[in-house]
Amino acid sequence: MGSGRLKRLFKWLVDAGCTVSPKLQVRSSKTGGRGIFATEDIEEGELVLLLHPDVILTGDAALQEAPELRGIQDHPLLAHPTLGVAPSAKIVLAAFCMLKWADPASTRFAPYFKAMGKHRLSEKPMTSTLPFFWSDEELSELSGTLALHEFQRQFRVLEQDFLIVSESLRSAGGQEAGTHTLADYRLAYIFVAQRTFTYNGPALLPLADVANHYLPAPDHRLNEEEGRQYSREMSSSGVIPGEVRYFGMKAVRSVRKGGEYLHNYGLHNNSVDLFRYGFVTPWIHNSTCETSTRLRLAVGHLPERLDAHLWRQHLLEVVGPDISADVSSCFGDGLLRLHEFARFWSTSASGEALKEQCGFEGPQNKQTTRNNHRTNNNTENILDLRKAGSDPLPRLPSACALVSLEEELASSQLIRRAVKDALSAMPGGSLQEDEDRLESLRPGSRLHCAVTLRRDEKYVLSQVERHLADAESKLRGSLKKGKGPRTTTTTTTTTTTKTTATTSKAYTRRSTASTKVGKQLEL
Repeated sequence: MGSGRLKRLFKWLVDAGCTVSPKLQVRSSKTGGRGIFATEDIEEGELVLLLHPDVILTGDAALQEAPELRGIQDHPLLAHPTLGVAPSAKIVLAAFCMLKWADPASTRFAPYFKAMGKHRLSEKPMTSTLPFFWSDEELSELSGTLALHEFQRQFRVLEQDFLIVSESLRSAGGQEAGTHTLADYRLAYIFVAQRTFTYNGPALLPLADVANHYLPAPDHRLNEEEGRQYSREMSSSGVIPGEVRYFGMKAVRSVRKGGEYLHNYGLHNNSVDLFRYGFVTPWIHNSTCETSTRLRLAVGHLPERLDAHLWRQHLLEVVGPDISADVSSCFGDGLLRLHEFARFWSTSASGEALKEQCGFEGPQNKQTTRNNHRTNNNTENILDLRKAGSDPLPRLPSACALVSLEEELASSQLIRRAVKDALSAMPGGSLQEDEDRLESLRPGSRLHCAVTLRRDEKYVLSQVERHLADAESKLRGSLKKGKGPRTTTTTTTTTTTKTTATTSKAYTRRSTASTKVGKQLEL
């Protein structure tokens, strides 16, 4: 960022009614990009930046300046995506940046665009750690991971976004129609994704977006709620309530003269940070609940049970070939849901009996004669998966007298098989082998980032494996003591319910959506 362009940016901000601390200086950072540095000591809690709404680039502001983009809002793909993914919430901002990079003087945000430059990441793709620029061979290091699945989904999102933008420009008859490529849009999206804060939706905040990320490792493992609270405490930026909705930034800690002013981007799993910002954090997997992996049970490979062929048929109709659940290192609802399904599948009791005696949560009753199936010339009841609401999985929330200890053990082993399958689908061997490999790789390299993400998910699998092994050990102990199924099941139910309630309350899986907004400022 040249000194002349920087001065013009600062002047533009001040003229618009913003407050910019005279203690701030923008220059190169040891991170490899630019950063904000202190020319004098900045005290904890000190206001460093206050942005007026007129300089904040929101989606509405973009549409006012580029009405040819309004067709994006009415495009049929927004309501009916064809690639199986919803368009990005940042589509309007990315499209606007793509247009204005070519002619920054045509927008009132010209000082911002000129100061930031065109951000041509394509000029040095071999040095970028963003997965957009990885080769197929590099991406193959993530085979079998949830991270790769999410990356591929995001690639499809951008393809669909670009299609929407291109058709909207063409319909509007703009001169830009047909002059931009998917690569142009992808670079614009990267620019926006790396810099957006939340201000009435995604927004670009000049100068605020230059600050680099800082979030120190916690001194103990954080559960779900603790993680959210920790991230809030380490961030002092947000919308200032009032007639004029300013956006402000305070120093969350003191910064000595010459030091870099850093901002917390939020607590995310490493796949989010790598995809959006190009970095990974070494302690995320074992100090938070953020990391998740995906467990799958193939419907066609489920063991036999009562009316198995009917259940498989319906599961294939409403779920597909795989029953999947995203599971974090704190387990969360994903593992709970999968265990409840495995418990149902492992019992020999009918769904009707389980519903009457065990609180079975499943679809409504239906007659299997609709499937041309009869038992002893009598119509047999099963449960209609198609009327199960948002979750079509048949699930048994807790053990009961109809579930023997052997069947409870079988349900755990069914999940362990999914854990084993997930691990075998990933390259690199065991968790320890990936840990050892990380020691020999250059931090920040693409391979180091890939192995970090893979290691993170293997760590989650190891935690689930340990949890299941402990549970199975207790079940085997009860079996050796020869406890009767009804008595022992009641004991197991009490323990399971208590554990489940605690786990669900403390470690409910967090939404993947994330923003850079911290707690509300009090000025």
